[in-house]
Amino acid sequence: MQKGTGMNLHYPLILASASPARYALLHQAGIPCIQIPTHADETAETGCPRDLTSQLAERKLESACCGGLDLSRHPVLSADTVAAFGSDILGKPQSRGEAEAYLRMLSGNTHEVVTSYCLKLPGISRVFSGTVSTLIRFHPLSSSELSRYLDRGEWEHAAGAYRIQGTGASFIQEISGSFWNVAGLPLEEIFGIVREQDCLHVVYGP
Repeated sequence: MQKGTGMNLHYPLILASASPARYALLHQAGIPCIQIPTHADETAETGCPRDLTSQLAERKLESACCGGLDLSRHPVLSADTVAAFGSDILGKPQSRGEAEAYLRMLSGNTHEVVTSYCLKLPGISRVFSGTVSTLIRFHPLSSSELSRYLDRGEWEHAAGAYRIQGTGASFIQEISGSFWNVAGLPLEEIFGIVREQDCLHVVYGP
């Protein structure tokens, strides 16, 4: 079935991600959703941030759609985000020490935040996908500032050890590109697809 499905029923969007930040973004945008964390393999097969996030977003969508639940009537959205500094890919730090190492690396420098997404809309056979990149320049960060931040625990489960919608916003000197991408979902692109496919009523309800 092509765009403009004409469906009148509302089915909550399925967020195939464990990210509380992505869930909060959709909630703030007024989109009812159900969060289904996936168990997709997140082993890296490439050192390229765009290829990595694209692979992982695809795996998360496949994992959700093959998880035994009938999701055919739901919009399903998956995403993956990393920060990249030079040839280093900075995912979610596994310890306070790793988080501190990430932030010292980013201090006073420019890095890239890359998010890939996959969107499956009910009644449409194709999967919509894309990758968005944003450049972020950090202020130089003092040791005391880093220590206070790390004590707050905001680095946990955050790509690059910070969130732009938290205390990490104070680190940023300059941003070039999508704010929402850095927050975890490039909402501009996703809403653009939903509008183009005449499916606003599917994600928001009638």
